[in-house]
Amino acid sequence: MSGSRMPTEAELASLAALQEQVRAAITPVDQVLQSLLEQVAPTELLKDLIENVRALTGGLSQEFEGFRRMLREYEALEERAAPVLQVAGWPIVPSWPMAFVVELFTAAIDEGGAGVERRLLERYPRYAIHTLAHEISALALEEVRPRRALLAQALVAHRRRLTALTVPILLAQIDGLVRAFCDALLSRARPRRPGRKLRAVGVAHQLRQLPEHDRLYDAFVECLARLYTGGSLDRSDVLHGRNLAYGQERESLRLFCLFIALCEHLHDVRQAMAKRRVA
Repeated sequence: MSGSRMPTEAELASLAALQEQVRAAITPVDQVLQSLLEQVAPTELLKDLIENVRALTGGLSQEFEGFRRMLREYEALEERAAPVLQVAGWPIVPSWPMAFVVELFTAAIDEGGAGVERRLLERYPRYAIHTLAHEISALALEEVRPRRALLAQALVAHRRRLTALTVPILLAQIDGLVRAFCDALLSRARPRRPGRKLRAVGVAHQLRQLPEHDRLYDAFVECLARLYTGGSLDRSDVLHGRNLAYGQERESLRLFCLFIALCEHLHDVRQAMAKRRVA
């Protein structure tokens, strides 16, 4: 993913393995240099070389422990902020800069949902679409490609403040994206009858069946599930004409964020599954 985000446990495990490999490679060098130091008259160059080798191994340990400490602090913030974010229905987009995510968590803890919404409306200035357009253009998930024309129309409608048009488009594309992705992955293991449709209420359930879950993914699925369980923006109420007041900037922006988060999460899931098949 792009952006300066918090490392995952898997990434930290890879970093720990790399640290041990470097340490294993450097330790014999350190021993040889120490032996030389004992056998020959020490020179400033030799002393400096030994100090640099030892500083490198110590620096790696400090960097690794720093990542561990940052992760613990981040998870503590996330745990406190998650209930507020889920009630407000805002997802965390994986590619958002880490500093911005920490700012959102802090706003959720200190100010509640209103603080989160205010920070997001600052990140995506009123009805401006350049940041959204950039994030959508960077999406690598292949199921996005046939939807780009509709997404472009939704962006234009958002810029023109016609948010009553963007919301139905994005709701439909979220449904369609989940169906296309889950069909491609899960139908191999559990073939479904031709023509059988994915029930809208089952979108979050389908995502929970995917094998790669982490804390961020689970929190995102809960935000998405609120679209089907009578939250402030209920999919059925919008698409069946019972909610006539959904055309607000925050609802349009929230669905754009959900769509982007969905694509990034599913891309990560697909990559993780591909790596596991190769292994």
